[in-house]
Amino acid sequence: MGVEYIEFSHAKDGLESQLCNCASSQNLVEVASAEHLRHNATANLAAEWKPGVKEWLVLTCVSLLLTMDAFNATVLLPMITNSLATSEQPLGSTLWIEASYILASAASQPFSAMLAAIFGVGPIALGAAVLATVGTGVCSGSMSLACLVPGRFVQGVGCGGAITTSLLMIDEVIPCPHQARFTGYALQARAVGAIVGLIFGGVLVNHAVWTF
Repeated sequence: MGVEYIEFSHAKDGLESQLCNCASSQNLVEVASAEHLRHNATANLAAEWKPGVKEWLVLTCVSLLLTMDAFNATVLLPMITNSLATSEQPLGSTLWIEASYILASAASQPFSAMLAAIFGVGPIALGAAVLATVGTGVCSGSMSLACLVPGRFVQGVGCGGAITTSLLMIDEVIPCPHQARFTGYALQARAVGAIVGLIFGGVLVNHAVWTF
């Protein structure tokens, strides 16, 4: 009797184990099927998505911001190359005009992303545009390197924030499967701004007077 009871218990345990395995396998199949259906639904929605007026307006604004940043970064390079000089004074070298802009732009990008996560992308993008405009105004009215370099620094802070918020706006407005395409459009505009900045700077070198 004892042996039969042990064998019956073992058989019962084996049957329960098989039932549990079958149930687990069935659950896995159901979860995989649900994930597959959800993936197909997401893919279908992404394929059917078409950009509207809002998306194209956002892309236009983002492209203008990135074009402005690239133009500001390269417009002075021909002038600096043409009139490069060194001096014992820290601001006596025209290299600081470009270095201050690049350093400010690079430093402000992660900071702008952090502020955008707290206050939202819109206010930070507007603030970045205002800073870039103020810096451009300071540069336009400067009559010495001591005034031009801080203006370029403020301009770099604004343009660095514009780069970050522009990419964040694309991430918020454009669905994930289409973000690479729209980011490519914006970066193409940035490349055009860099080329135009170099050309415009070269024209100024040949037809204008560099006062610094």
